[in-house]
This record gives sequence, C-alpha cells and structure tokens, in this order.
Amino acid sequence: MDDSVLPPAYGRLSDYVEPKPSGLINSHMNSGVVDNTELSPAAKSELAYLALHVADWGQTRRIAKSPDTLHELNPLLGKHPTLGDVNRYFIATGLGHVAIAKLLEGSPALSALFQKATIGMELSVTGRNRYLGIGTSF
Repeated sequence: MDDSVLPPAYGRLSDYVEPKPSGLINSHMNSGVVDNTELSPAAKSELAYLALHVADWGQTRRIAKSPDTLHELNPLLGKHPTLGDVNRYFIATGLGHVAIAKLLEGSPALSALFQKATIGMELSVTGRNRYLGIGTSF
C-alpha cells in the first residue's frame, strides 16, 4: 500500500484502510459465488453443441426471412419455413438434445459418440451456410 498518498501529519494510509482483495473475481471468490469446479467433458460438449445450434438457428431464421433468394435444405422444415416454424423446431431440437445428452450420462462412450456426431453435423451445416454468406438473424 502506498503511504505517500496522505500528508505526513495524517500518518500512514495503512492506518486508515484495511487492504482488501481487488477485482471482481477475487471478491466473488471470497463470497463463494465463483466455483472452481471444472466442467465435465460431457458438459463442455453440450455447450459446444448448443452454441452451434444457436448459430444454425440464426442462419435458418435468415433463410426464412429471404424466401426470394434462399431456401432451406432441412426436409423437416421445408424449403420456405415461417419464422414460427423455425423457432419451434430449434427450441424442440435444442431441448431434445439436452434430454438425450442427460439420458446418455451413464454411458460415456455413447455420450461421446452422440456429441461428436451432432457437433459434426452442426459444424458442417453452419460452415456451409457461412461459406455461402448466410449470416444470422434474431
């Protein structure tokens, strides 16, 4: 602590102020808000999938908003889905993915296979869309 802040007549700054941890993270760590628990590989995979799922959702919304120039390739949605159809589909499939991942927690090998397959599918779809210049729209 820098004691030169106060004039000499007032004594040392450290006589008036108790040093405290600095920064948001330190204060949260001391209060118990931040947990240092590492995410499991399955949880990391699920978060990766959901991030790609949201990107795909946004790209599909962009396609739905541009029926004159773009069309959807997902046969479950059809070539020109409405925004409502797109939203319902992505909410249902996102929740379904989370539910399946939860069911597979007891089988690490099946869980890893499921995550790798679905993440690979989402990477392929979102990568293709990005290559074609299709951005996201929310």
